[in-house]
Amino acid sequence: MQRERERVIVIGAGPVGLCLALALAQEDIRVVVVETLGANNFLEQVPRAGTNHPATLELYDRIGLYARIEPRGIIAPLVHYWDRHERKLIAEFDHRHLKDDTRFPYVLQCERIKIGGLPPPSPHSRRMARG
Repeated sequence: MQRERERVIVIGAGPVGLCLALALAQEDIRVVVVETLGANNFLEQVPRAGTNHPATLELYDRIGLYARIEPRGIIAPLVHYWDRHERKLIAEFDHRHLKDDTRFPYVLQCERIKIGGLPPPSPHSRRMARG
């Protein structure tokens, strides 16, 4: 049964807005998503949100998106930070050090454009991952 008095308006249908809307709907909270871009130009925007970090992957898994996104991306346990001008490696972060803290000790490289064609998961189904 939906909570009659609880309603949320989410501004923006980007990755954060859509994940928030789905998570709220899974909790039976009524949600309206407001987006300025339409179906005819939504995917024409500049691709962003290409690096999905462990906390984001945990959220994706909880709301049922991870299994759909992972095959479209590249798992990267190592992240390099480069000085583009000098073409030198500045730092390297090994996400495998997080293996005891998360089920996802890596980042997933997957641009939003690769996610756009996925059918949405049901707002009434969710996956609760336990590590």
